[in-house]
Amino acid sequence: MANQSKRGGKRPGAGRKKGSRDRATIEQKATLEELARSMTPMAMKVLENVAQASESDAARVSAANSIIDRGYGKARQAVEHTGKDGQPIAVVDLSDTEAARRIAFTLAKATQPTPH
Repeated sequence: MANQSKRGGKRPGAGRKKGSRDRATIEQKATLEELARSMTPMAMKVLENVAQASESDAARVSAANSIIDRGYGKARQAVEHTGKDGQPIAVVDLSDTEAARRIAFTLAKATQPTPH
């Protein structure tokens, strides 16, 4: 067994670098984006026709919203953050030791099996 072949297994420097993307994936995405962009005038015309002529109020509103979203971007969602029982969020300064203790406790709790 000491005289094993040098084939297979992990080799330093082999393979794609971490975070790099496959060239085919990049090309396919670019092609799909180009295709979608080439269809934009037609899609906008369809949305315009639906917004103006549809018998369904829901369809007209949806088409109008789609047109506005594409022209101005989607509206941002308002998010309100509150603490316990709607009170302001409590800000607590922790020592490094106390922060590490709380993190360790949370991690230990997360790795415990849950009862069924």
